[in-house]
Amino acid sequence: MIQLNIDCEGPLTLNDNAFELCREFIPEGDKFFARVSKYDDYLADIENKTGYKAGDTLKLILPFLIAHDVKQETIRDFSLKNLFLLSGTKEMLPKLSKEIPVYIISTSYQPYLSALALATGFSEDNIFCTDIELDNYKLSDEEKNQIKAITRQIIELPLINLEDIYFISDIKGENKKIIEKMNDIFWNVIPQMPIGKAIYNDVNPVGGIEKAEAVLISSQKTGNELKNCIYIGDSITDVQALSLIKNNHGLSISFNGNDYALKAADYAISGDSFELIYNIVMLANEKGISFIRQNAESAQNMLKEMATDEKKQRDYLLFSKITQGNFEDIKAKSQYFRKVVRGVAISDLG
Repeated sequence: MIQLNIDCEGPLTLNDNAFELCREFIPEGDKFFARVSKYDDYLADIENKTGYKAGDTLKLILPFLIAHDVKQETIRDFSLKNLFLLSGTKEMLPKLSKEIPVYIISTSYQPYLSALALATGFSEDNIFCTDIELDNYKLSDEEKNQIKAITRQIIELPLINLEDIYFISDIKGENKKIIEKMNDIFWNVIPQMPIGKAIYNDVNPVGGIEKAEAVLISSQKTGNELKNCIYIGDSITDVQALSLIKNNHGLSISFNGNDYALKAADYAISGDSFELIYNIVMLANEKGISFIRQNAESAQNMLKEMATDEKKQRDYLLFSKITQGNFEDIKAKSQYFRKVVRGVAISDLG
């Protein structure tokens, strides 16, 4: 029997919960989060900062959410009211979970994943995510005002432009000034504040490394070898898990993925329905992962027959092996659906 390990935001839901929390509870929080997210991409992908990994954005923004009166209950209630599922998730995720072991591996905060579990009937025992306990932290008025002032400083900064940036030596001009300011805020000012010391010590987001570790833990629970595992993800935090499965000859699949996910994955699918995921997983369970790997074109044809309408057969990227020759075509279709399904603001985040 195979098993599925799947990211949450993108393959299952349309949300970016952290972005939405910032947008809802921090004035101009969409701009704030976009700037911190770009800084996160720089730290994880360009600088490779020691002790930092993709997804640690969720740790960096917590003092700012707390300063704007966001509590554990706030996140839970907001997530329940604003949970948007990919078409077919509510019906097909429970159905799939009865056929094979399924594990959700997400960087998102635990209250958000609890909302997903409640909405779909999915077992929280099979969820890996970022644990937080916001009610354990207290802010003095002085700290709160200081963090609010820093929030404004970040919002007023231009966005870091990472286009054509590959090495630290490529960082010049305005980019350099922005990064130096962000470095001072997040590694000098915030860590010296009581709230910063506490959050940085307590919270470990389930980022790239932890997602790969979660795949290993889940496979140990089921007794599956990695070659019998599927991982589906769409962003920078999925790179290590996608690579782990790819290197062990499982099915490593980008779903509406950005550049990071597409470069790490072996295969790609794109569309606006969980049916795509359901069908490829069920086909792999029936035929075996080795069959799918050795017969990608045959699998594509079988998936066309499984699609419920002609639009899916014609417009969607049902399943394709990623090669150097077709990468740009796959990237274009993936970016299109990423923006259509999740919106421009979320699709542009790393």
